Amino acid sequence: ETDHRGLFVPGNSGNNLEQDFTGELFGLIDRTGYEVLPMAYEYVDLSFDGTMYCYRGVGEQVTHFVNRKSGTSFVIPGQHVHVRFPVDDTPCFGYSLGTRWGLMSREGKVILRPKYEGMPLGARDGRFVVGNRDHTRRRKSGRYYYNWGMINAKGREVVPLMYDDMACSGEPLVVACYRGHYCVIDKENRLVVANGVSRGAV
Repeated sequence: ETDHRGLFVPGNSGNNLEQDFTGELFGLIDRTGYEVLPMAYEYVDLSFDGTMYCYRGVGEQVTHFVNRKSGTSFVIPGQHVHVRFPVDDTPCFGYSLGTRWGLMSREGKVILRPKYEGMPLGARDGRFVVGNRDHTRRRKSGRYYYNWGMINAKGREVVPLMYDDMACSGEPLVVACYRGHYCVIDKENRLVVANGVSRGAV
């Protein structure tokens, strides 16, 4: 189960909330055991602050969103919608319609239409890590490398997609890897530390 400010997603597979992988159905309850959503949905996700959740029924062609704070609700068409809720009070979230990620406000307004191939986490400090495949470089497995950068809550690129790897926390600094060497940048892509440490040494 997942506890986000008094709401729980019951299920036997921990935080894996999608029937596609587990074959299970999910619901939503509060601390008193009240069933907010019955255990009848193939996909359920919950924001970290507990103010928003989404769900999709088995075989349903839309994903439903509920903003508990404002009392509003909306839907996103499509059976393969996925979400990256922020871990803070960023006023938007990442959403995918299959293979690409964009941004949507908590009221259902599209801020950025899906264009990025990767968005590993929700926003931290108002920034989303995003990436696209680098078609000039492949791993030994044959898969492409990704170029990573950051966008803000308005969808503007504040860190260009130029890094091999990126670790973002709630702090104002980001650890990034450029061509196999790590550095520390701020969230406007200003270099803070350039230690030249190779990937294998970290």
